[in-house]
Amino acid sequence: MSEEYTKINVNIGGCKNCLFSLQHLIGKYADIKQYIVNSEENFVFIHPVYTKRVTNLLKFIGFDIGGINNQLPVYDKDSKAEYNDDRYFLPESDDDYLTNFITCKRIGNDYCTVEQDNHCISASKLIAILPHEVECSRSHLVPGWCVAVYSGDHLRKINQYLQSFVPLSEELRHIKRIDSCRSYGNKSTYVFLQIATSRYTWLDANETLASMVDSLRLNSSDHQFINTSPIPCWIPMYSPITRKHQLLYSFSDDVSQEKEISSFTNSLGKPIILGWPCTLRAYPELERLVNVGRNPLLSCFSELELERHSSWLKRVSALSKKAQELSDLHPQSCAGIDGPACAVIIVDPESNSALAESTTPVVTSDTSYLDHAVLLAVSAVAKLKKDMGNQYSNFYLCTNLDAYVSLEPCLMCGMALLHNRIRRVFCCQKLEGNGAFTNTTRLHVREQLNHRFRVFAPP
Repeated sequence: MSEEYTKINVNIGGCKNCLFSLQHLIGKYADIKQYIVNSEENFVFIHPVYTKRVTNLLKFIGFDIGGINNQLPVYDKDSKAEYNDDRYFLPESDDDYLTNFITCKRIGNDYCTVEQDNHCISASKLIAILPHEVECSRSHLVPGWCVAVYSGDHLRKINQYLQSFVPLSEELRHIKRIDSCRSYGNKSTYVFLQIATSRYTWLDANETLASMVDSLRLNSSDHQFINTSPIPCWIPMYSPITRKHQLLYSFSDDVSQEKEISSFTNSLGKPIILGWPCTLRAYPELERLVNVGRNPLLSCFSELELERHSSWLKRVSALSKKAQELSDLHPQSCAGIDGPACAVIIVDPESNSALAESTTPVVTSDTSYLDHAVLLAVSAVAKLKKDMGNQYSNFYLCTNLDAYVSLEPCLMCGMALLHNRIRRVFCCQKLEGNGAFTNTTRLHVREQLNHRFRVFAPP
């Protein structure tokens, strides 16, 4: 990228919904053609003329903005500011308030924390490591247009008109056209018109309203419309994945005890509607996974299962500590030469028996730097299958088997478990920065790979 472009550090956090909503905001709403988003390294390259505008938009919807590096001075405002719709969508407020408002709406953690230097040997304290989109606490808001309407039978006609003449795209099917879930006073409600883009501006929304009022013969004098001017709103671009997301996206008081939802006014003195009610396609298994380590009553594990998992976690932790006592250096550790000795136990959950266990070996002239504990364990399972013949012929490699590890595997070991079709992995300790499962990579849930499995680790 040319030196004349600004580099904005944006914490996307591995969430594809954050990435796509950011791209929509820059490309389709702001109509900026030339920009680069690097979601792996968390930055955006953009021309300095747009820097102020883009940072204000991203801050308002809850993105963490870091340093801004560029070779040219940052412009105070977009050269086309007088023509864009930002004056409708952004409040008159200082930068700190913009940064903090929607961030405070995020879902809080409700699990017990575990000291990172200690092994977690209680399965009840582990959480499921899920896709970034499930764990993401942002609302993925993008601008849209709505209108204030008095409650009444005419809402049905308005809804039918909009469905016919201003249909929502497939990606917005989760948006409820009529916001009947929240109270705004004066027996009023808001009706969503359309998402805001460079091709659907305030003028287009105003034209939609004028056509609808004329076609349906509606007016504000008989308590149907509160007004016939488009009102800016920020709607979630993607459908909620869990119940908590559904509440978060609608800015429901069930998630936050903040003051009124519609508490902002823009520079024109008009309200800004934040969040929007959405339909939720329920995934009971996912809801149970979300509650692992948080709510025992809703968890996917029974008391007996938790006892079994805890027993194996204790055993693998003891193995790693025993291996640690044999040597000070562990070149084959997943954490590197200065890392701790690692231990792995591969278990058949049907019989609750160990099929293989291994630890980081003591360095000798015969050991290889590739002799990581995970690789040794899966090799031992393959050898067992070969030696035992028909007894284990009903599974392919590590299919339907569980792995208990003292330390989260590195990328190499994570790929080994993936290729061997492991069923679940339980970690006593996370590998900060370089782990295969708890960091940005998250091998076990990547859609590009042909096998996915469950991972449980300390928070």
